[in-house]
Amino acid sequence: MTRRRKHGTGHVIAISQVVGLLLLQQSVFAQAPIPSEAPIPSEAPASPTTTPTTSTPSQTSTTSTPSPTSTTMSTPSTTSTTTSTTPTPPIVHINTPEEITQGLLDRGMELIEKEKFDEALANFNQVLATDKDNSGAIQRRAWCYFRMGKFQQAEDDATRAIELEGNTESASSAYDVRGNCYNNLGHNDKALADYKRSIELMPLNAVSYYDRGTVYFEMKQYDKAIEDFNKALDINPKDKSSYNNRAGSYAALGQLDKANQDFDEAISLDSTDPDTYICKANANSTTHGEKEAALSAYDMAIELMTAKGKSIAEPLRGRGCLYLRLKEYDKALADLNQAIALKPNHADAYICRASVELAQKKYDDALADSNKALDLNAKWAPAFVVQAKVDNWQNKSDNAIAAATKALAIDADYVDALVERAYAYNDLNSPQEALADLNKALKLAPDNAFAFQIRGYSNLLLSKFKDAVDDCTTAINLGAPDVSVWNTRGEAHAALAIDEKALRENELAIADYTEAVNKDSTYEHAARNRGLIYELQGKLDRALDDYNEAIRRNPNFREAYESRLKVCALIEREDKDKLKSMPQPKKQAKKTHKK
Repeated sequence: MTRRRKHGTGHVIAISQVVGLLLLQQSVFAQAPIPSEAPIPSEAPASPTTTPTTSTPSQTSTTSTPSPTSTTMSTPSTTSTTTSTTPTPPIVHINTPEEITQGLLDRGMELIEKEKFDEALANFNQVLATDKDNSGAIQRRAWCYFRMGKFQQAEDDATRAIELEGNTESASSAYDVRGNCYNNLGHNDKALADYKRSIELMPLNAVSYYDRGTVYFEMKQYDKAIEDFNKALDINPKDKSSYNNRAGSYAALGQLDKANQDFDEAISLDSTDPDTYICKANANSTTHGEKEAALSAYDMAIELMTAKGKSIAEPLRGRGCLYLRLKEYDKALADLNQAIALKPNHADAYICRASVELAQKKYDDALADSNKALDLNAKWAPAFVVQAKVDNWQNKSDNAIAAATKALAIDADYVDALVERAYAYNDLNSPQEALADLNKALKLAPDNAFAFQIRGYSNLLLSKFKDAVDDCTTAINLGAPDVSVWNTRGEAHAALAIDEKALRENELAIADYTEAVNKDSTYEHAARNRGLIYELQGKLDRALDDYNEAIRRNPNFREAYESRLKVCALIEREDKDKLKSMPQPKKQAKKTHKK
């Protein structure tokens, strides 16, 4: 999604739309040239050379100031009179103080666009040095501070401008800038109030509708976000940013067809803007997105940004994360390493790389990257989730719960954090606590396959075997990536076979265990569990084969050794029983030999 115009980014809305749209309506000063560019000649030009005019006596001689090349001639019989002329000085425009002020303001805005923020501040401060209550300078300086990421200073200036302007249209942009500051400072309620006031003062202010829509998007109120982007587009149908953000909202609602239509509309308005391609790629990188379209869009963004001499860190990060989802780990690492080299302070890139390292079971590397992300942003919730995942993989359940809880303290609705904490609760045999987290997670994300899978295991622990089967089946249908879901459903079927004496459930269990065994050549539990079913069915040779396979996959699998020892004893006993039941040869009498 195209985010709000954050500090340090020009983004796709022209600066005049953001602040200048309203500032220029104040009509306090006339538009004037920038003082440094005003035409001030160093000296007056030389006066043109005059040529004598000859006339007849009866004529009255008149002297004029001809053009440098003009010459008036008369007949020889006339009397000539020569008169010198006084040169006319050129008209030199001297800028008024008001025009000089306006020039400084305009120049400051141009410098903001070029991201020369310190120079822009100098222009605004020069105005304020002689007129401390100049609202135009204060508002523009607020915008400059915002672009620099100095949100508190920007908020202070915007508040001062509001006090100076009162309830006028000119205050609309100040409310909008202050709303942006509140949003970046984490005060979304205040931001929404300021955007509302900005719109009340200027109902046709497309920028405030756009900005309010982005806040609704961040609050996951996608329907409200779409309403505001619709209004922004009604006012300004050519605003590609509103198309981008509305597309992101549609994508969040799972309406990818509508999202891609909006992305394509934005591209038709400007096919050279890499931001639109990045937004389209990000939206299509999701589980249900068009992966090839996403890769193509990332490639186009990289090509355009390279041609413009811009950093390609962001599309590289996005493409690296997409390669992670596609399980192309080497390509993912190559992109993410390059993205981090180009932009070492990109916390999200470290988290993506940590996720790749998790998939490759490089746990120390994953922890190092998560810590680096936290160094950059101590409240970066995804970093704590990575740590929770590492702890769960290493069976450090208490640590996993602590890390996930830190993430949830930052974002109470963080689905991945809820699922990881539930995983740890299950491992500590606390399925009720796990269920509470999983039910909340599935309310927030009804299509989260992993949450259904973990809830299936919680229900298994609670002996709710049918619920466990249902949850695992849903997870499988949603494309659960972890083969253990087949193993969990197999265990639920096996438990039903005992609980309800339904022998058919054993066959379903065997089918699930077989699926897990075939899908992952390193997964040992399904092989042992299938062996247990075979053992119950009296198929001891098959059971022994499965126990041997489980031990081959994990030579430290203690339960598999115990099961194999037991089945070997059964086989030996069975062999003895078979031997006893077999007909025995008759004993022959010993021959005695006499001497």
